[in-house]
Amino acid sequence: MLARVTKVTVLGGYRIRLEFADGFVREIDLDPYLSGPVFEPVREPKYFRRVRVECGTIVWPNDADICPDTLYHAIPPDKLDDMAYLRKIPGLLSDRVVPKRRGTRRARRAAAKGGSRKVKPTRALKRRRRNSKPS
Repeated sequence: MLARVTKVTVLGGYRIRLEFADGFVREIDLDPYLSGPVFEPVREPKYFRRVRVECGTIVWPNDADICPDTLYHAIPPDKLDDMAYLRKIPGLLSDRVVPKRRGTRRARRAAAKGGSRKVKPTRALKRRRRNSKPS
């Protein structure tokens, strides 16, 4: 799922209320998220209140922003790189497993067209197999 912020309201301090495209509303304290040099100006209360919604997330005039998925799921800043923690959040990471490529190019093409993956070997393949067997 792709979270998209539609409205932001500053509540006081570093607390904000976010409304998302799916109707979900979350109040969150951004104090722990505002670390690093890009967020230094944002830590000033006047500057913090200049937050706006742009491209589905919240942004300040210096182009500092926070990922909308982080805001939607309220992921703690210390857990952002913890894949085991992130996998436990339903819908955050893709549940789809990409299968490994198997078989010959010809078999994959046949399978993509809706045919069987089993394709009769060509004469050239039979000849290669026959010539590669030790005598």
